[in-house]
Amino acid sequence: MGLHILSMSDPKVTYGTNDVTQTVGLGKDYGETAFGINFGAGAEFSFSGFKAFFEFKYVLVFTKEKSSGMFPITIGFGY
Repeated sequence: MGLHILSMSDPKVTYGTNDVTQTVGLGKDYGETAFGINFGAGAEFSFSGFKAFFEFKYVLVFTKEKSSGMFPITIGFGY
């Protein structure tokens, strides 16, 4: 289980000494912070010096307009 705070700064694009943020279409206000929670489960298996694991999570991010969720799955191997 976990809690997290997500934040993104306003993008700024410069070319040389000129500010070209508006001309590349990045004029949207990105400077907002979101709060999120996640929970999940996983397992790890060991055999002959090797390890394999998998985990899945449910991640829910709350923003001002609406909430969004996703289900990331992680699979890995190690020696």
